[in-house]
Amino acid sequence: MIVTPCACTGVTSSWLCHSNGRSPQTQKEDRVKAEALSAVTTPLEGFVLWFAAEEKQKQHPFSYLPFGAGPRSCIGMRLAILEAKITLYRVLQKFRFETSSRTQIPLQVTTLSTLRPKDGVYVKVVGR
Repeated sequence: MIVTPCACTGVTSSWLCHSNGRSPQTQKEDRVKAEALSAVTTPLEGFVLWFAAEEKQKQHPFSYLPFGAGPRSCIGMRLAILEAKITLYRVLQKFRFETSSRTQIPLQVTTLSTLRPKDGVYVKVVGR
């Protein structure tokens, strides 16, 4: 429990929450797992396997909070997630994403008010 004085504002990093306190080594292991999945599956199948029910059960329910949590969470959350899934599905049906000569590997990030790519993200979009 954290005790603060009255009228005190608290700020926490969403990146720290979303990374769930994982070390860079653990994050590297996650990337290796993702690469192994992509080697044996199509990108869409790898995405489905990565977010399969048994994988999601291993995660803490408040480890990723894009819409808040608890009784005051965003009322549009389910609609927003559904729209994002439909959009991703439609895009992946028609296009394939590949690295380009300008793609940074590993991606360099910077933090201002949010975590963002330092010099942008460059990929090639190829029609299917």
